[in-house]
Amino acid sequence: MQANYFSIKDQSMKKILLGRKCEGGLYLLKSSRSTSNKVTFDVIKSSLSRWHSRLGHPSPTVVCQVLSKNHIPFVSRVK
Repeated sequence: MQANYFSIKDQSMKKILLGRKCEGGLYLLKSSRSTSNKVTFDVIKSSLSRWHSRLGHPSPTVVCQVLSKNHIPFVSRVK
């Protein structure tokens, strides 16, 4: 069974930052301030490991393809 709704929650404050319905099988992030649907909620680049978790644990190849196609910066290795 597929969920029809998602939310992004601040873990430390336990506050919902964004909530949206599923549209056409996709969970879209829309911003009223921008014409682009590509929105990230990070100040710094996240690691591939972090994106791997956020995207539901796909293979590293898939994570890299998604991030690259959407021009989302990331850190390839944690130093």
